[in-house]
Amino acid sequence: MSKNPVAFILLLTLITIVAWIVLQVFQIQTKPISTPDQKLMQELNPELDKSVLEELKKSLK
Repeated sequence: MSKNPVAFILLLTLITIVAWIVLQVFQIQTKPISTPDQKLMQELNPELDKSVLEELKKSLK
């Protein structure tokens, strides 16, 4: 061990961070890709419902 405890703590911290990054990359690479629900894949209606917007305006007053 080194005579400087700060350097030892910094070394352990660096080793921990590197191990954490390696494990996260490994987990991402080995995780199966899930397919999204069909409900999530439906197209959205781009039209705004103006009646709802008017109700919101009234509720804010």
